[in-house]
Amino acid sequence: MKMVFIFLCLLGMFYFVIKKRHFDFFSIAFFSTLIYFMPGFFGYVLEPASNFYQPIITKTYFIMILVIIFIIITAILFDFMYVEKKINLEITGINKSVYVIVFLALIGFILSLITIGPQLFSPDKGVILENINRWQLLWVTSSIIGCIVSYLQKKKLLFVICLILLLIDMYVGFRVNLAITLIALLVIKFSKGNYRTVLIQKWKWILSGLLVSILFFIYKPIYRLVKIGDWGTIKHLLTDVNFYLYSLSKSEPFYVQTILNEINRLEYHIGLSHFQSIIYQFILFAPQLGAEIKSFNSIFQSELFPSVTWGMANNIWAEMISSGGFPLLLFFLLIFCFFIYIGNYYFLSIDTPMVKGTLSIILTYFTFYIHRNELLYIVNLSKRIFIIVTISALVSMMFSQRKYYKNKL
Repeated sequence: MKMVFIFLCLLGMFYFVIKKRHFDFFSIAFFSTLIYFMPGFFGYVLEPASNFYQPIITKTYFIMILVIIFIIITAILFDFMYVEKKINLEITGINKSVYVIVFLALIGFILSLITIGPQLFSPDKGVILENINRWQLLWVTSSIIGCIVSYLQKKKLLFVICLILLLIDMYVGFRVNLAITLIALLVIKFSKGNYRTVLIQKWKWILSGLLVSILFFIYKPIYRLVKIGDWGTIKHLLTDVNFYLYSLSKSEPFYVQTILNEINRLEYHIGLSHFQSIIYQFILFAPQLGAEIKSFNSIFQSELFPSVTWGMANNIWAEMISSGGFPLLLFFLLIFCFFIYIGNYYFLSIDTPMVKGTLSIILTYFTFYIHRNELLYIVNLSKRIFIIVTISALVSMMFSQRKYYKNKL
């Protein structure tokens, strides 16, 4: 199965790199599988408590192969059926909402500094996780949206402000928000003009992307050293080839796929009841009203990995196979690919910055970040984006209408 997996990955890479096509969110979906299914190339995963190697079983390989096949086939169908068409969405006053979003990002950042205090910059990630609050969520979520929308609107100052806020967030210890932003920006740049291109011809961008990816891989082991200012150790590590090999071999995908491998090995089933928590995401203050939100992680980690004291990531494919077996996995794969298909179509067709930017973020969540998360969390992230975009649009339109009537008077 390992050789079949490797052959399929090479086949998919050949298609996405050599074929003249849009660099789109099917491209991101495929290359994300290469990152998060990386253990498949090595044939093992890492047991989180002991760091012992565990061989990948046949069922795990089969699921990874199935995901890749679905993505490749749906991408081919999209390339064959997509007809370029511009959809003009003009919403009065919405273009000014980027100012509201950047304002919210700054407010979130300032109030995070005030409410969290020095714990925000603690070298201990556990301390940070215990103290982060809603202001920090407002800060980073608004910064992601603001960065992308200001780029689309060519507002350089706003773009720089949001980028700095995301770099501070990365310094704090969260790589993902900057990664999501850069991925969305990359797709926006390559889809500009709605033209098809041969990706391998953009070898400079590919090389830059690889270097940035390496930066994200190596930052996790050294971010604590950065915070305490141990530049001597950092310099020593960055000049040691073994450090890069260590960062790769002990990286997040090897622990994320441990979840899938262990669930398959033990044939662990949890049923469908925890999906009820997704409904609560659409009810304001659901926890305060007594709703018990159960995450996939809170169920499997205590039973399968009781000796792990830190919070493990999730695995969407493990969640599906353990909740409803192969029927649910296949159903979710169909929904997953259909969502990318529809989202990709509207992303390529719509030029309205706010709509295009919002779509790019949500599609990045569903094509990249979904591999190390559960459905509940992805829905929650998308909800945050929707709430901030909606509030900023309403405020912007309100001021626009007020200005319009004032001018008329």
